[in-house]
Amino acid sequence: MNNKTILILFLTLVGITGCTTTLEQKITENAVITIKNYGAFSPVEMATQLLTIDKDTTILQYFNGDGTLTKEYRKATDKAEFQKLIGLFEKNSFVSMDAFYTVKEGEPVVTDVGIGEITIIDGKVQKTVKIDPYFEDYMPEGLKEINDILSSFRLNVLSSTEAEAKTMAEEWVKQAPTYKNGGSGLKLVNYVVEESYPEMHILTYGFTNSHAGYGENKVAAQVITNHTIVVTVFLREVSDAVIDNKWDERSQVEITLETPVEPVDDESFITLKYQPKQCEVLPWVKWEDENLIQWFEEPTVEEIVISYFGSMDIEAVNFQKIETDMMACEACGVCPTTYHYTVEIKESGIEKAKELGWNEASASLN
Repeated sequence: MNNKTILILFLTLVGITGCTTTLEQKITENAVITIKNYGAFSPVEMATQLLTIDKDTTILQYFNGDGTLTKEYRKATDKAEFQKLIGLFEKNSFVSMDAFYTVKEGEPVVTDVGIGEITIIDGKVQKTVKIDPYFEDYMPEGLKEINDILSSFRLNVLSSTEAEAKTMAEEWVKQAPTYKNGGSGLKLVNYVVEESYPEMHILTYGFTNSHAGYGENKVAAQVITNHTIVVTVFLREVSDAVIDNKWDERSQVEITLETPVEPVDDESFITLKYQPKQCEVLPWVKWEDENLIQWFEEPTVEEIVISYFGSMDIEAVNFQKIETDMMACEACGVCPTTYHYTVEIKESGIEKAKELGWNEASASLN
């Protein structure tokens, strides 16, 4: 056998080996892909999150600490997006990645983000990659790309279209006590979708009731009464429902309005809202750390925020943290937190505040 023959045989074997590697990493449409998150600082009922994706269905499940299912969302899988997803697993050679990624020496450690496990099962092929802490900076570029598209699947299963939101709202109102007992003529009078993702839908309905009062506490005599109910649909469920600005239909309690702090001059103040993302360092915390602010005594969060605005000549009052009492996903830098902040800003500082990421809070719709 001469040298030329040996070289051809060698190249042929290399080619066969290369083809075999490609075939081993080929992902079929029968693959099942999961991402599991646990150990993060989160509500008890969201101790573990499991996203499962196949060619037909995307399922997001939440479990409490003892493994009991607390919430489940289902949605048909978008075929094109699923092909894109398995394509990324192939392109980035997921089955050949390390089984574990963590903080490298010298990198800062991010806490309270928990552990992430990404798994693919496709016939005899099964591979799990574990990330601890579950933070994108600790992932190789290919794994980041896969994690990003998995985050988009998670958000998609939590989002709802306008038609879906209207159906959810109307079915909920019809089963709620005030409408169920004597209500009729439910009619949509206004619809707004807020700029958030997943979307927040605010729907205003009018209806008539044959009795006065709210909930189960109606007067016995028939009194034809007109009502307006503002329903908020977020994360594919009704998160808020207020009738006539007086009655919380979800909690079945009367709304007591607190007296706000009055501005000290004639220029009006406008309420703005800030919606943080998961794992976000809040701007006023970053400002305090970067400027090494020294205080004579430990400040409240409100004092820090008002000083933060004051450093930019923005007058602010009535800073509040508002808990929404809603479940949310935990993807860092993508998913909103389960709370937001509001503050009243003097008109002259509104534009500056908007440049800092604050937006006008939606007024109650009547």
